Order: sequence, then C-alpha cells, then structure tokens
Amino acid sequence: KIKTKERTLATFIYYTCNIMYNEDLSSKHATSSLFTGNILIKMMNRLKPGTVNNLESNKTKEGIEHNLLQYLNACKSLGVRQEDLFDVQEYMQAQNMGQFIKHLVAVYEMIQKKI
Repeated sequence: KIKTKERTLATFIYYTCNIMYNEDLSSKHATSSLFTGNILIKMMNRLKPGTVNNLESNKTKEGIEHNLLQYLNACKSLGVRQEDLFDVQEYMQAQNMGQFIKHLVAVYEMIQKKI
C-alpha cells in the first residue's frame, strides 16, 4: 500500500508539473529539482498560476530555503493547514521525511476536494 501511495504522489507531482511519467524518479535531475524546491514550486504554479513568482535559481542553502519557504507560503494561501506543512530545516537535512510525505498527501487531498 505504501508503494501505491508513493507512486500516486510521484505521478501527481510529475503530472501536475507536466513532466514525463517515465522519467527515472531516482535520477539526479529529479532528486535535485525536488530537493531545491523547483518541482514543488512548478507544481504549485500549475495548480494556481502566478502563486510563486520569485523562484531562486541559486542552489545555495539560502536559495533552496527561499524556494521552500515561498512554496510553503503558497500552500498556506491555498488552504493547506499549518500542521500539514513540513519544517524546511528538517527537510533540507533529510530528517522527518514522514512529515514531508504527510504534507504531499495533504496537498493532494486538498486538490482532490477542489476539483
């Protein structure tokens, strides 16, 4: 069941971003884009165009943190509950990834309710 949920979430993110389904989700590019927040921001802008306009292309710690905070602010503006958000510092250190998955589920379920 976990594998199904993970695949559903991955498909949701990639479909929403208009990225190829058959892209290797473990590829360096996909992993890097997810880590830096680029995929999350792209997903958010597909859901509500113009939600995040200030994407930081600098892949420094500060640039990544900026992107993730922009994404989380966009999530809040769309109605994602505070308890369903993730901690940026934990995410950047690959800690408490369960909360990150919970967050993606919450975003997915929110979208499903609005469709």
